[in-house]
Amino acid sequence: MCQRGHPASQAVYREDCTQCFDSIDDDSGLNVCLTCFNGGCTGDRDHALLHFQRFGHPLALNIKRSRKPSPIAETEDDHYDTNTRVVCYKCCQDNVDVSSANFRLWLTEVKAWEQEFVPCEHTLCLDLNGCSLCDLKENLCFMAPLMSSAIKCNEERVDPNLADHLAHWGINLAGREKTEKSLTEMQIEQNMKWQFTMTSEDGQELTPIFGPGLTGLRNLGNSCYLSSVIQCLFDLPQFQNRVQLRKLADGILSGRYSRPDPDAIVAADSPETPNQKGLVPSMFKHLVGRGHEEFSTMRQQDAFEFLLHLFKLVNHGSFAVEQRLQCLNCSKVRYRVDEQDNLSIPVPVRRFSTESDHETSDQFQTVTFNECLDASTADEVVELSCPSCSSKSGFSKHDPFRSRWLSFLRQKEDKSYPDVENTESIFAPDEEVLCQLLTMGFPQPRCVKALQATGNSDVEAAMNWILLIWTTLTLMIHLRPKVKEPQQDSAKVLQLGEMGINEQHAKKALACYKRPLKGFSTTPARYQLRSIICHKGSSHYVAFVRKTPPRADQPTWVMFNDEKVVRSRTYRR
Repeated sequence: MCQRGHPASQAVYREDCTQCFDSIDDDSGLNVCLTCFNGGCTGDRDHALLHFQRFGHPLALNIKRSRKPSPIAETEDDHYDTNTRVVCYKCCQDNVDVSSANFRLWLTEVKAWEQEFVPCEHTLCLDLNGCSLCDLKENLCFMAPLMSSAIKCNEERVDPNLADHLAHWGINLAGREKTEKSLTEMQIEQNMKWQFTMTSEDGQELTPIFGPGLTGLRNLGNSCYLSSVIQCLFDLPQFQNRVQLRKLADGILSGRYSRPDPDAIVAADSPETPNQKGLVPSMFKHLVGRGHEEFSTMRQQDAFEFLLHLFKLVNHGSFAVEQRLQCLNCSKVRYRVDEQDNLSIPVPVRRFSTESDHETSDQFQTVTFNECLDASTADEVVELSCPSCSSKSGFSKHDPFRSRWLSFLRQKEDKSYPDVENTESIFAPDEEVLCQLLTMGFPQPRCVKALQATGNSDVEAAMNWILLIWTTLTLMIHLRPKVKEPQQDSAKVLQLGEMGINEQHAKKALACYKRPLKGFSTTPARYQLRSIICHKGSSHYVAFVRKTPPRADQPTWVMFNDEKVVRSRTYRR
């Protein structure tokens, strides 16, 4: 065994398994490796044994926790009885005798790692009648928190007579009560007690459901934003199959942990079936929040910002959005393509009209997803100065999704204005060499490309480049088999022609449109809303996900409120 070399901040995984969500509350408990402090389950999958087979660490501490029959307790630890025993995989012993001298020596070394706070001479010999450095008897400052820091010792020390020292100034420490809560404490209390309309509109309690993909996540304190985002993402196959998130995916999708909480106390106003206990995503939160200024804390965060942060960590795919700017004066255009990993679309808000013009209705009209997309891609006028005509009348801005062929055809037909940012990178051919190449009968565009490829060297190098490329292209054209172009609908070709696209480009675009898109068997591809994240009040998130519950034929909306997973029969849009 190697008991040395562990840093002071060495993590000990003593709550749940590092490979799954089996915990110390299970029947067989959890084995914590005494070499690297890895936590491994001892149930059917036995990740603790796999850890020994891979790394050869023989000793482990088995921790098993059971709930006390009496519900009266002040803290969370008072609810449980914890039993421990030492397991040796190399000797195949389930209960190693810890009274041996070697093992007592090892426990002594472990105890030496723990920081022990003791009093010092400055706390034991504290004089409260005057300043310790001068003769001043008034306006004294006494710094004595519950665990004081001795300035002269430069270490944290314990004041065993703290109550007497405070009583010297009339402060009764035993009679003090905390009457106010911090902002973090109030947010955690609200999140832990928040029910978020756990009843339907007719007043009936929503029924908890259980099964694969219906596993809740316990609130760690202001972690509802994390739970809501995770439940929505793991409904997508792209996230279910990621190796980096296999522990979380196994816990949510397997259904092994989606069962009623056996320790729940059913009250008279509670549903017949208690809610599930929920998984504790503490390891996942530490992993994704490590090094981040906000997500590494216990403060409430924005769910959308966390979603973008998670996309960066897992290297999620992106899509292209094309920006088209057209001058309102000279009609010249400019294109720019931006890579995006999310799409923010406006939702039109339309209230129902009322009989009285001075009153507003609380009911909103239905808005379709197509209306939102149309509003997102609609033209808008922006105030810019045109570098081509120097006009300040503005530009028409259009941001559609990038289509390779339609974008190519539009750019062929449009007249582009010069890009002011890239004017320095425009190639300028040698005029003397260019005139000599033109007199030889070569086309001007090919001469310019030859001079750019050869670096404006000389006529001979440019001529050789042209002849080489020309010969290669001619050979490719002769060897290319002739493919008969399919006949296109003349009405569609005419319709594209009315948009300013010539006949040849219109036929090519229609031919490409008939090819099926990648990932879809039919076109156009249609999308369906799968999940929603709702923000209630000032500090709580819940998720609605479209799922098919067990023994059901049709999908329905399921609400994930931390560890509570219920079927949402009705919901307000």
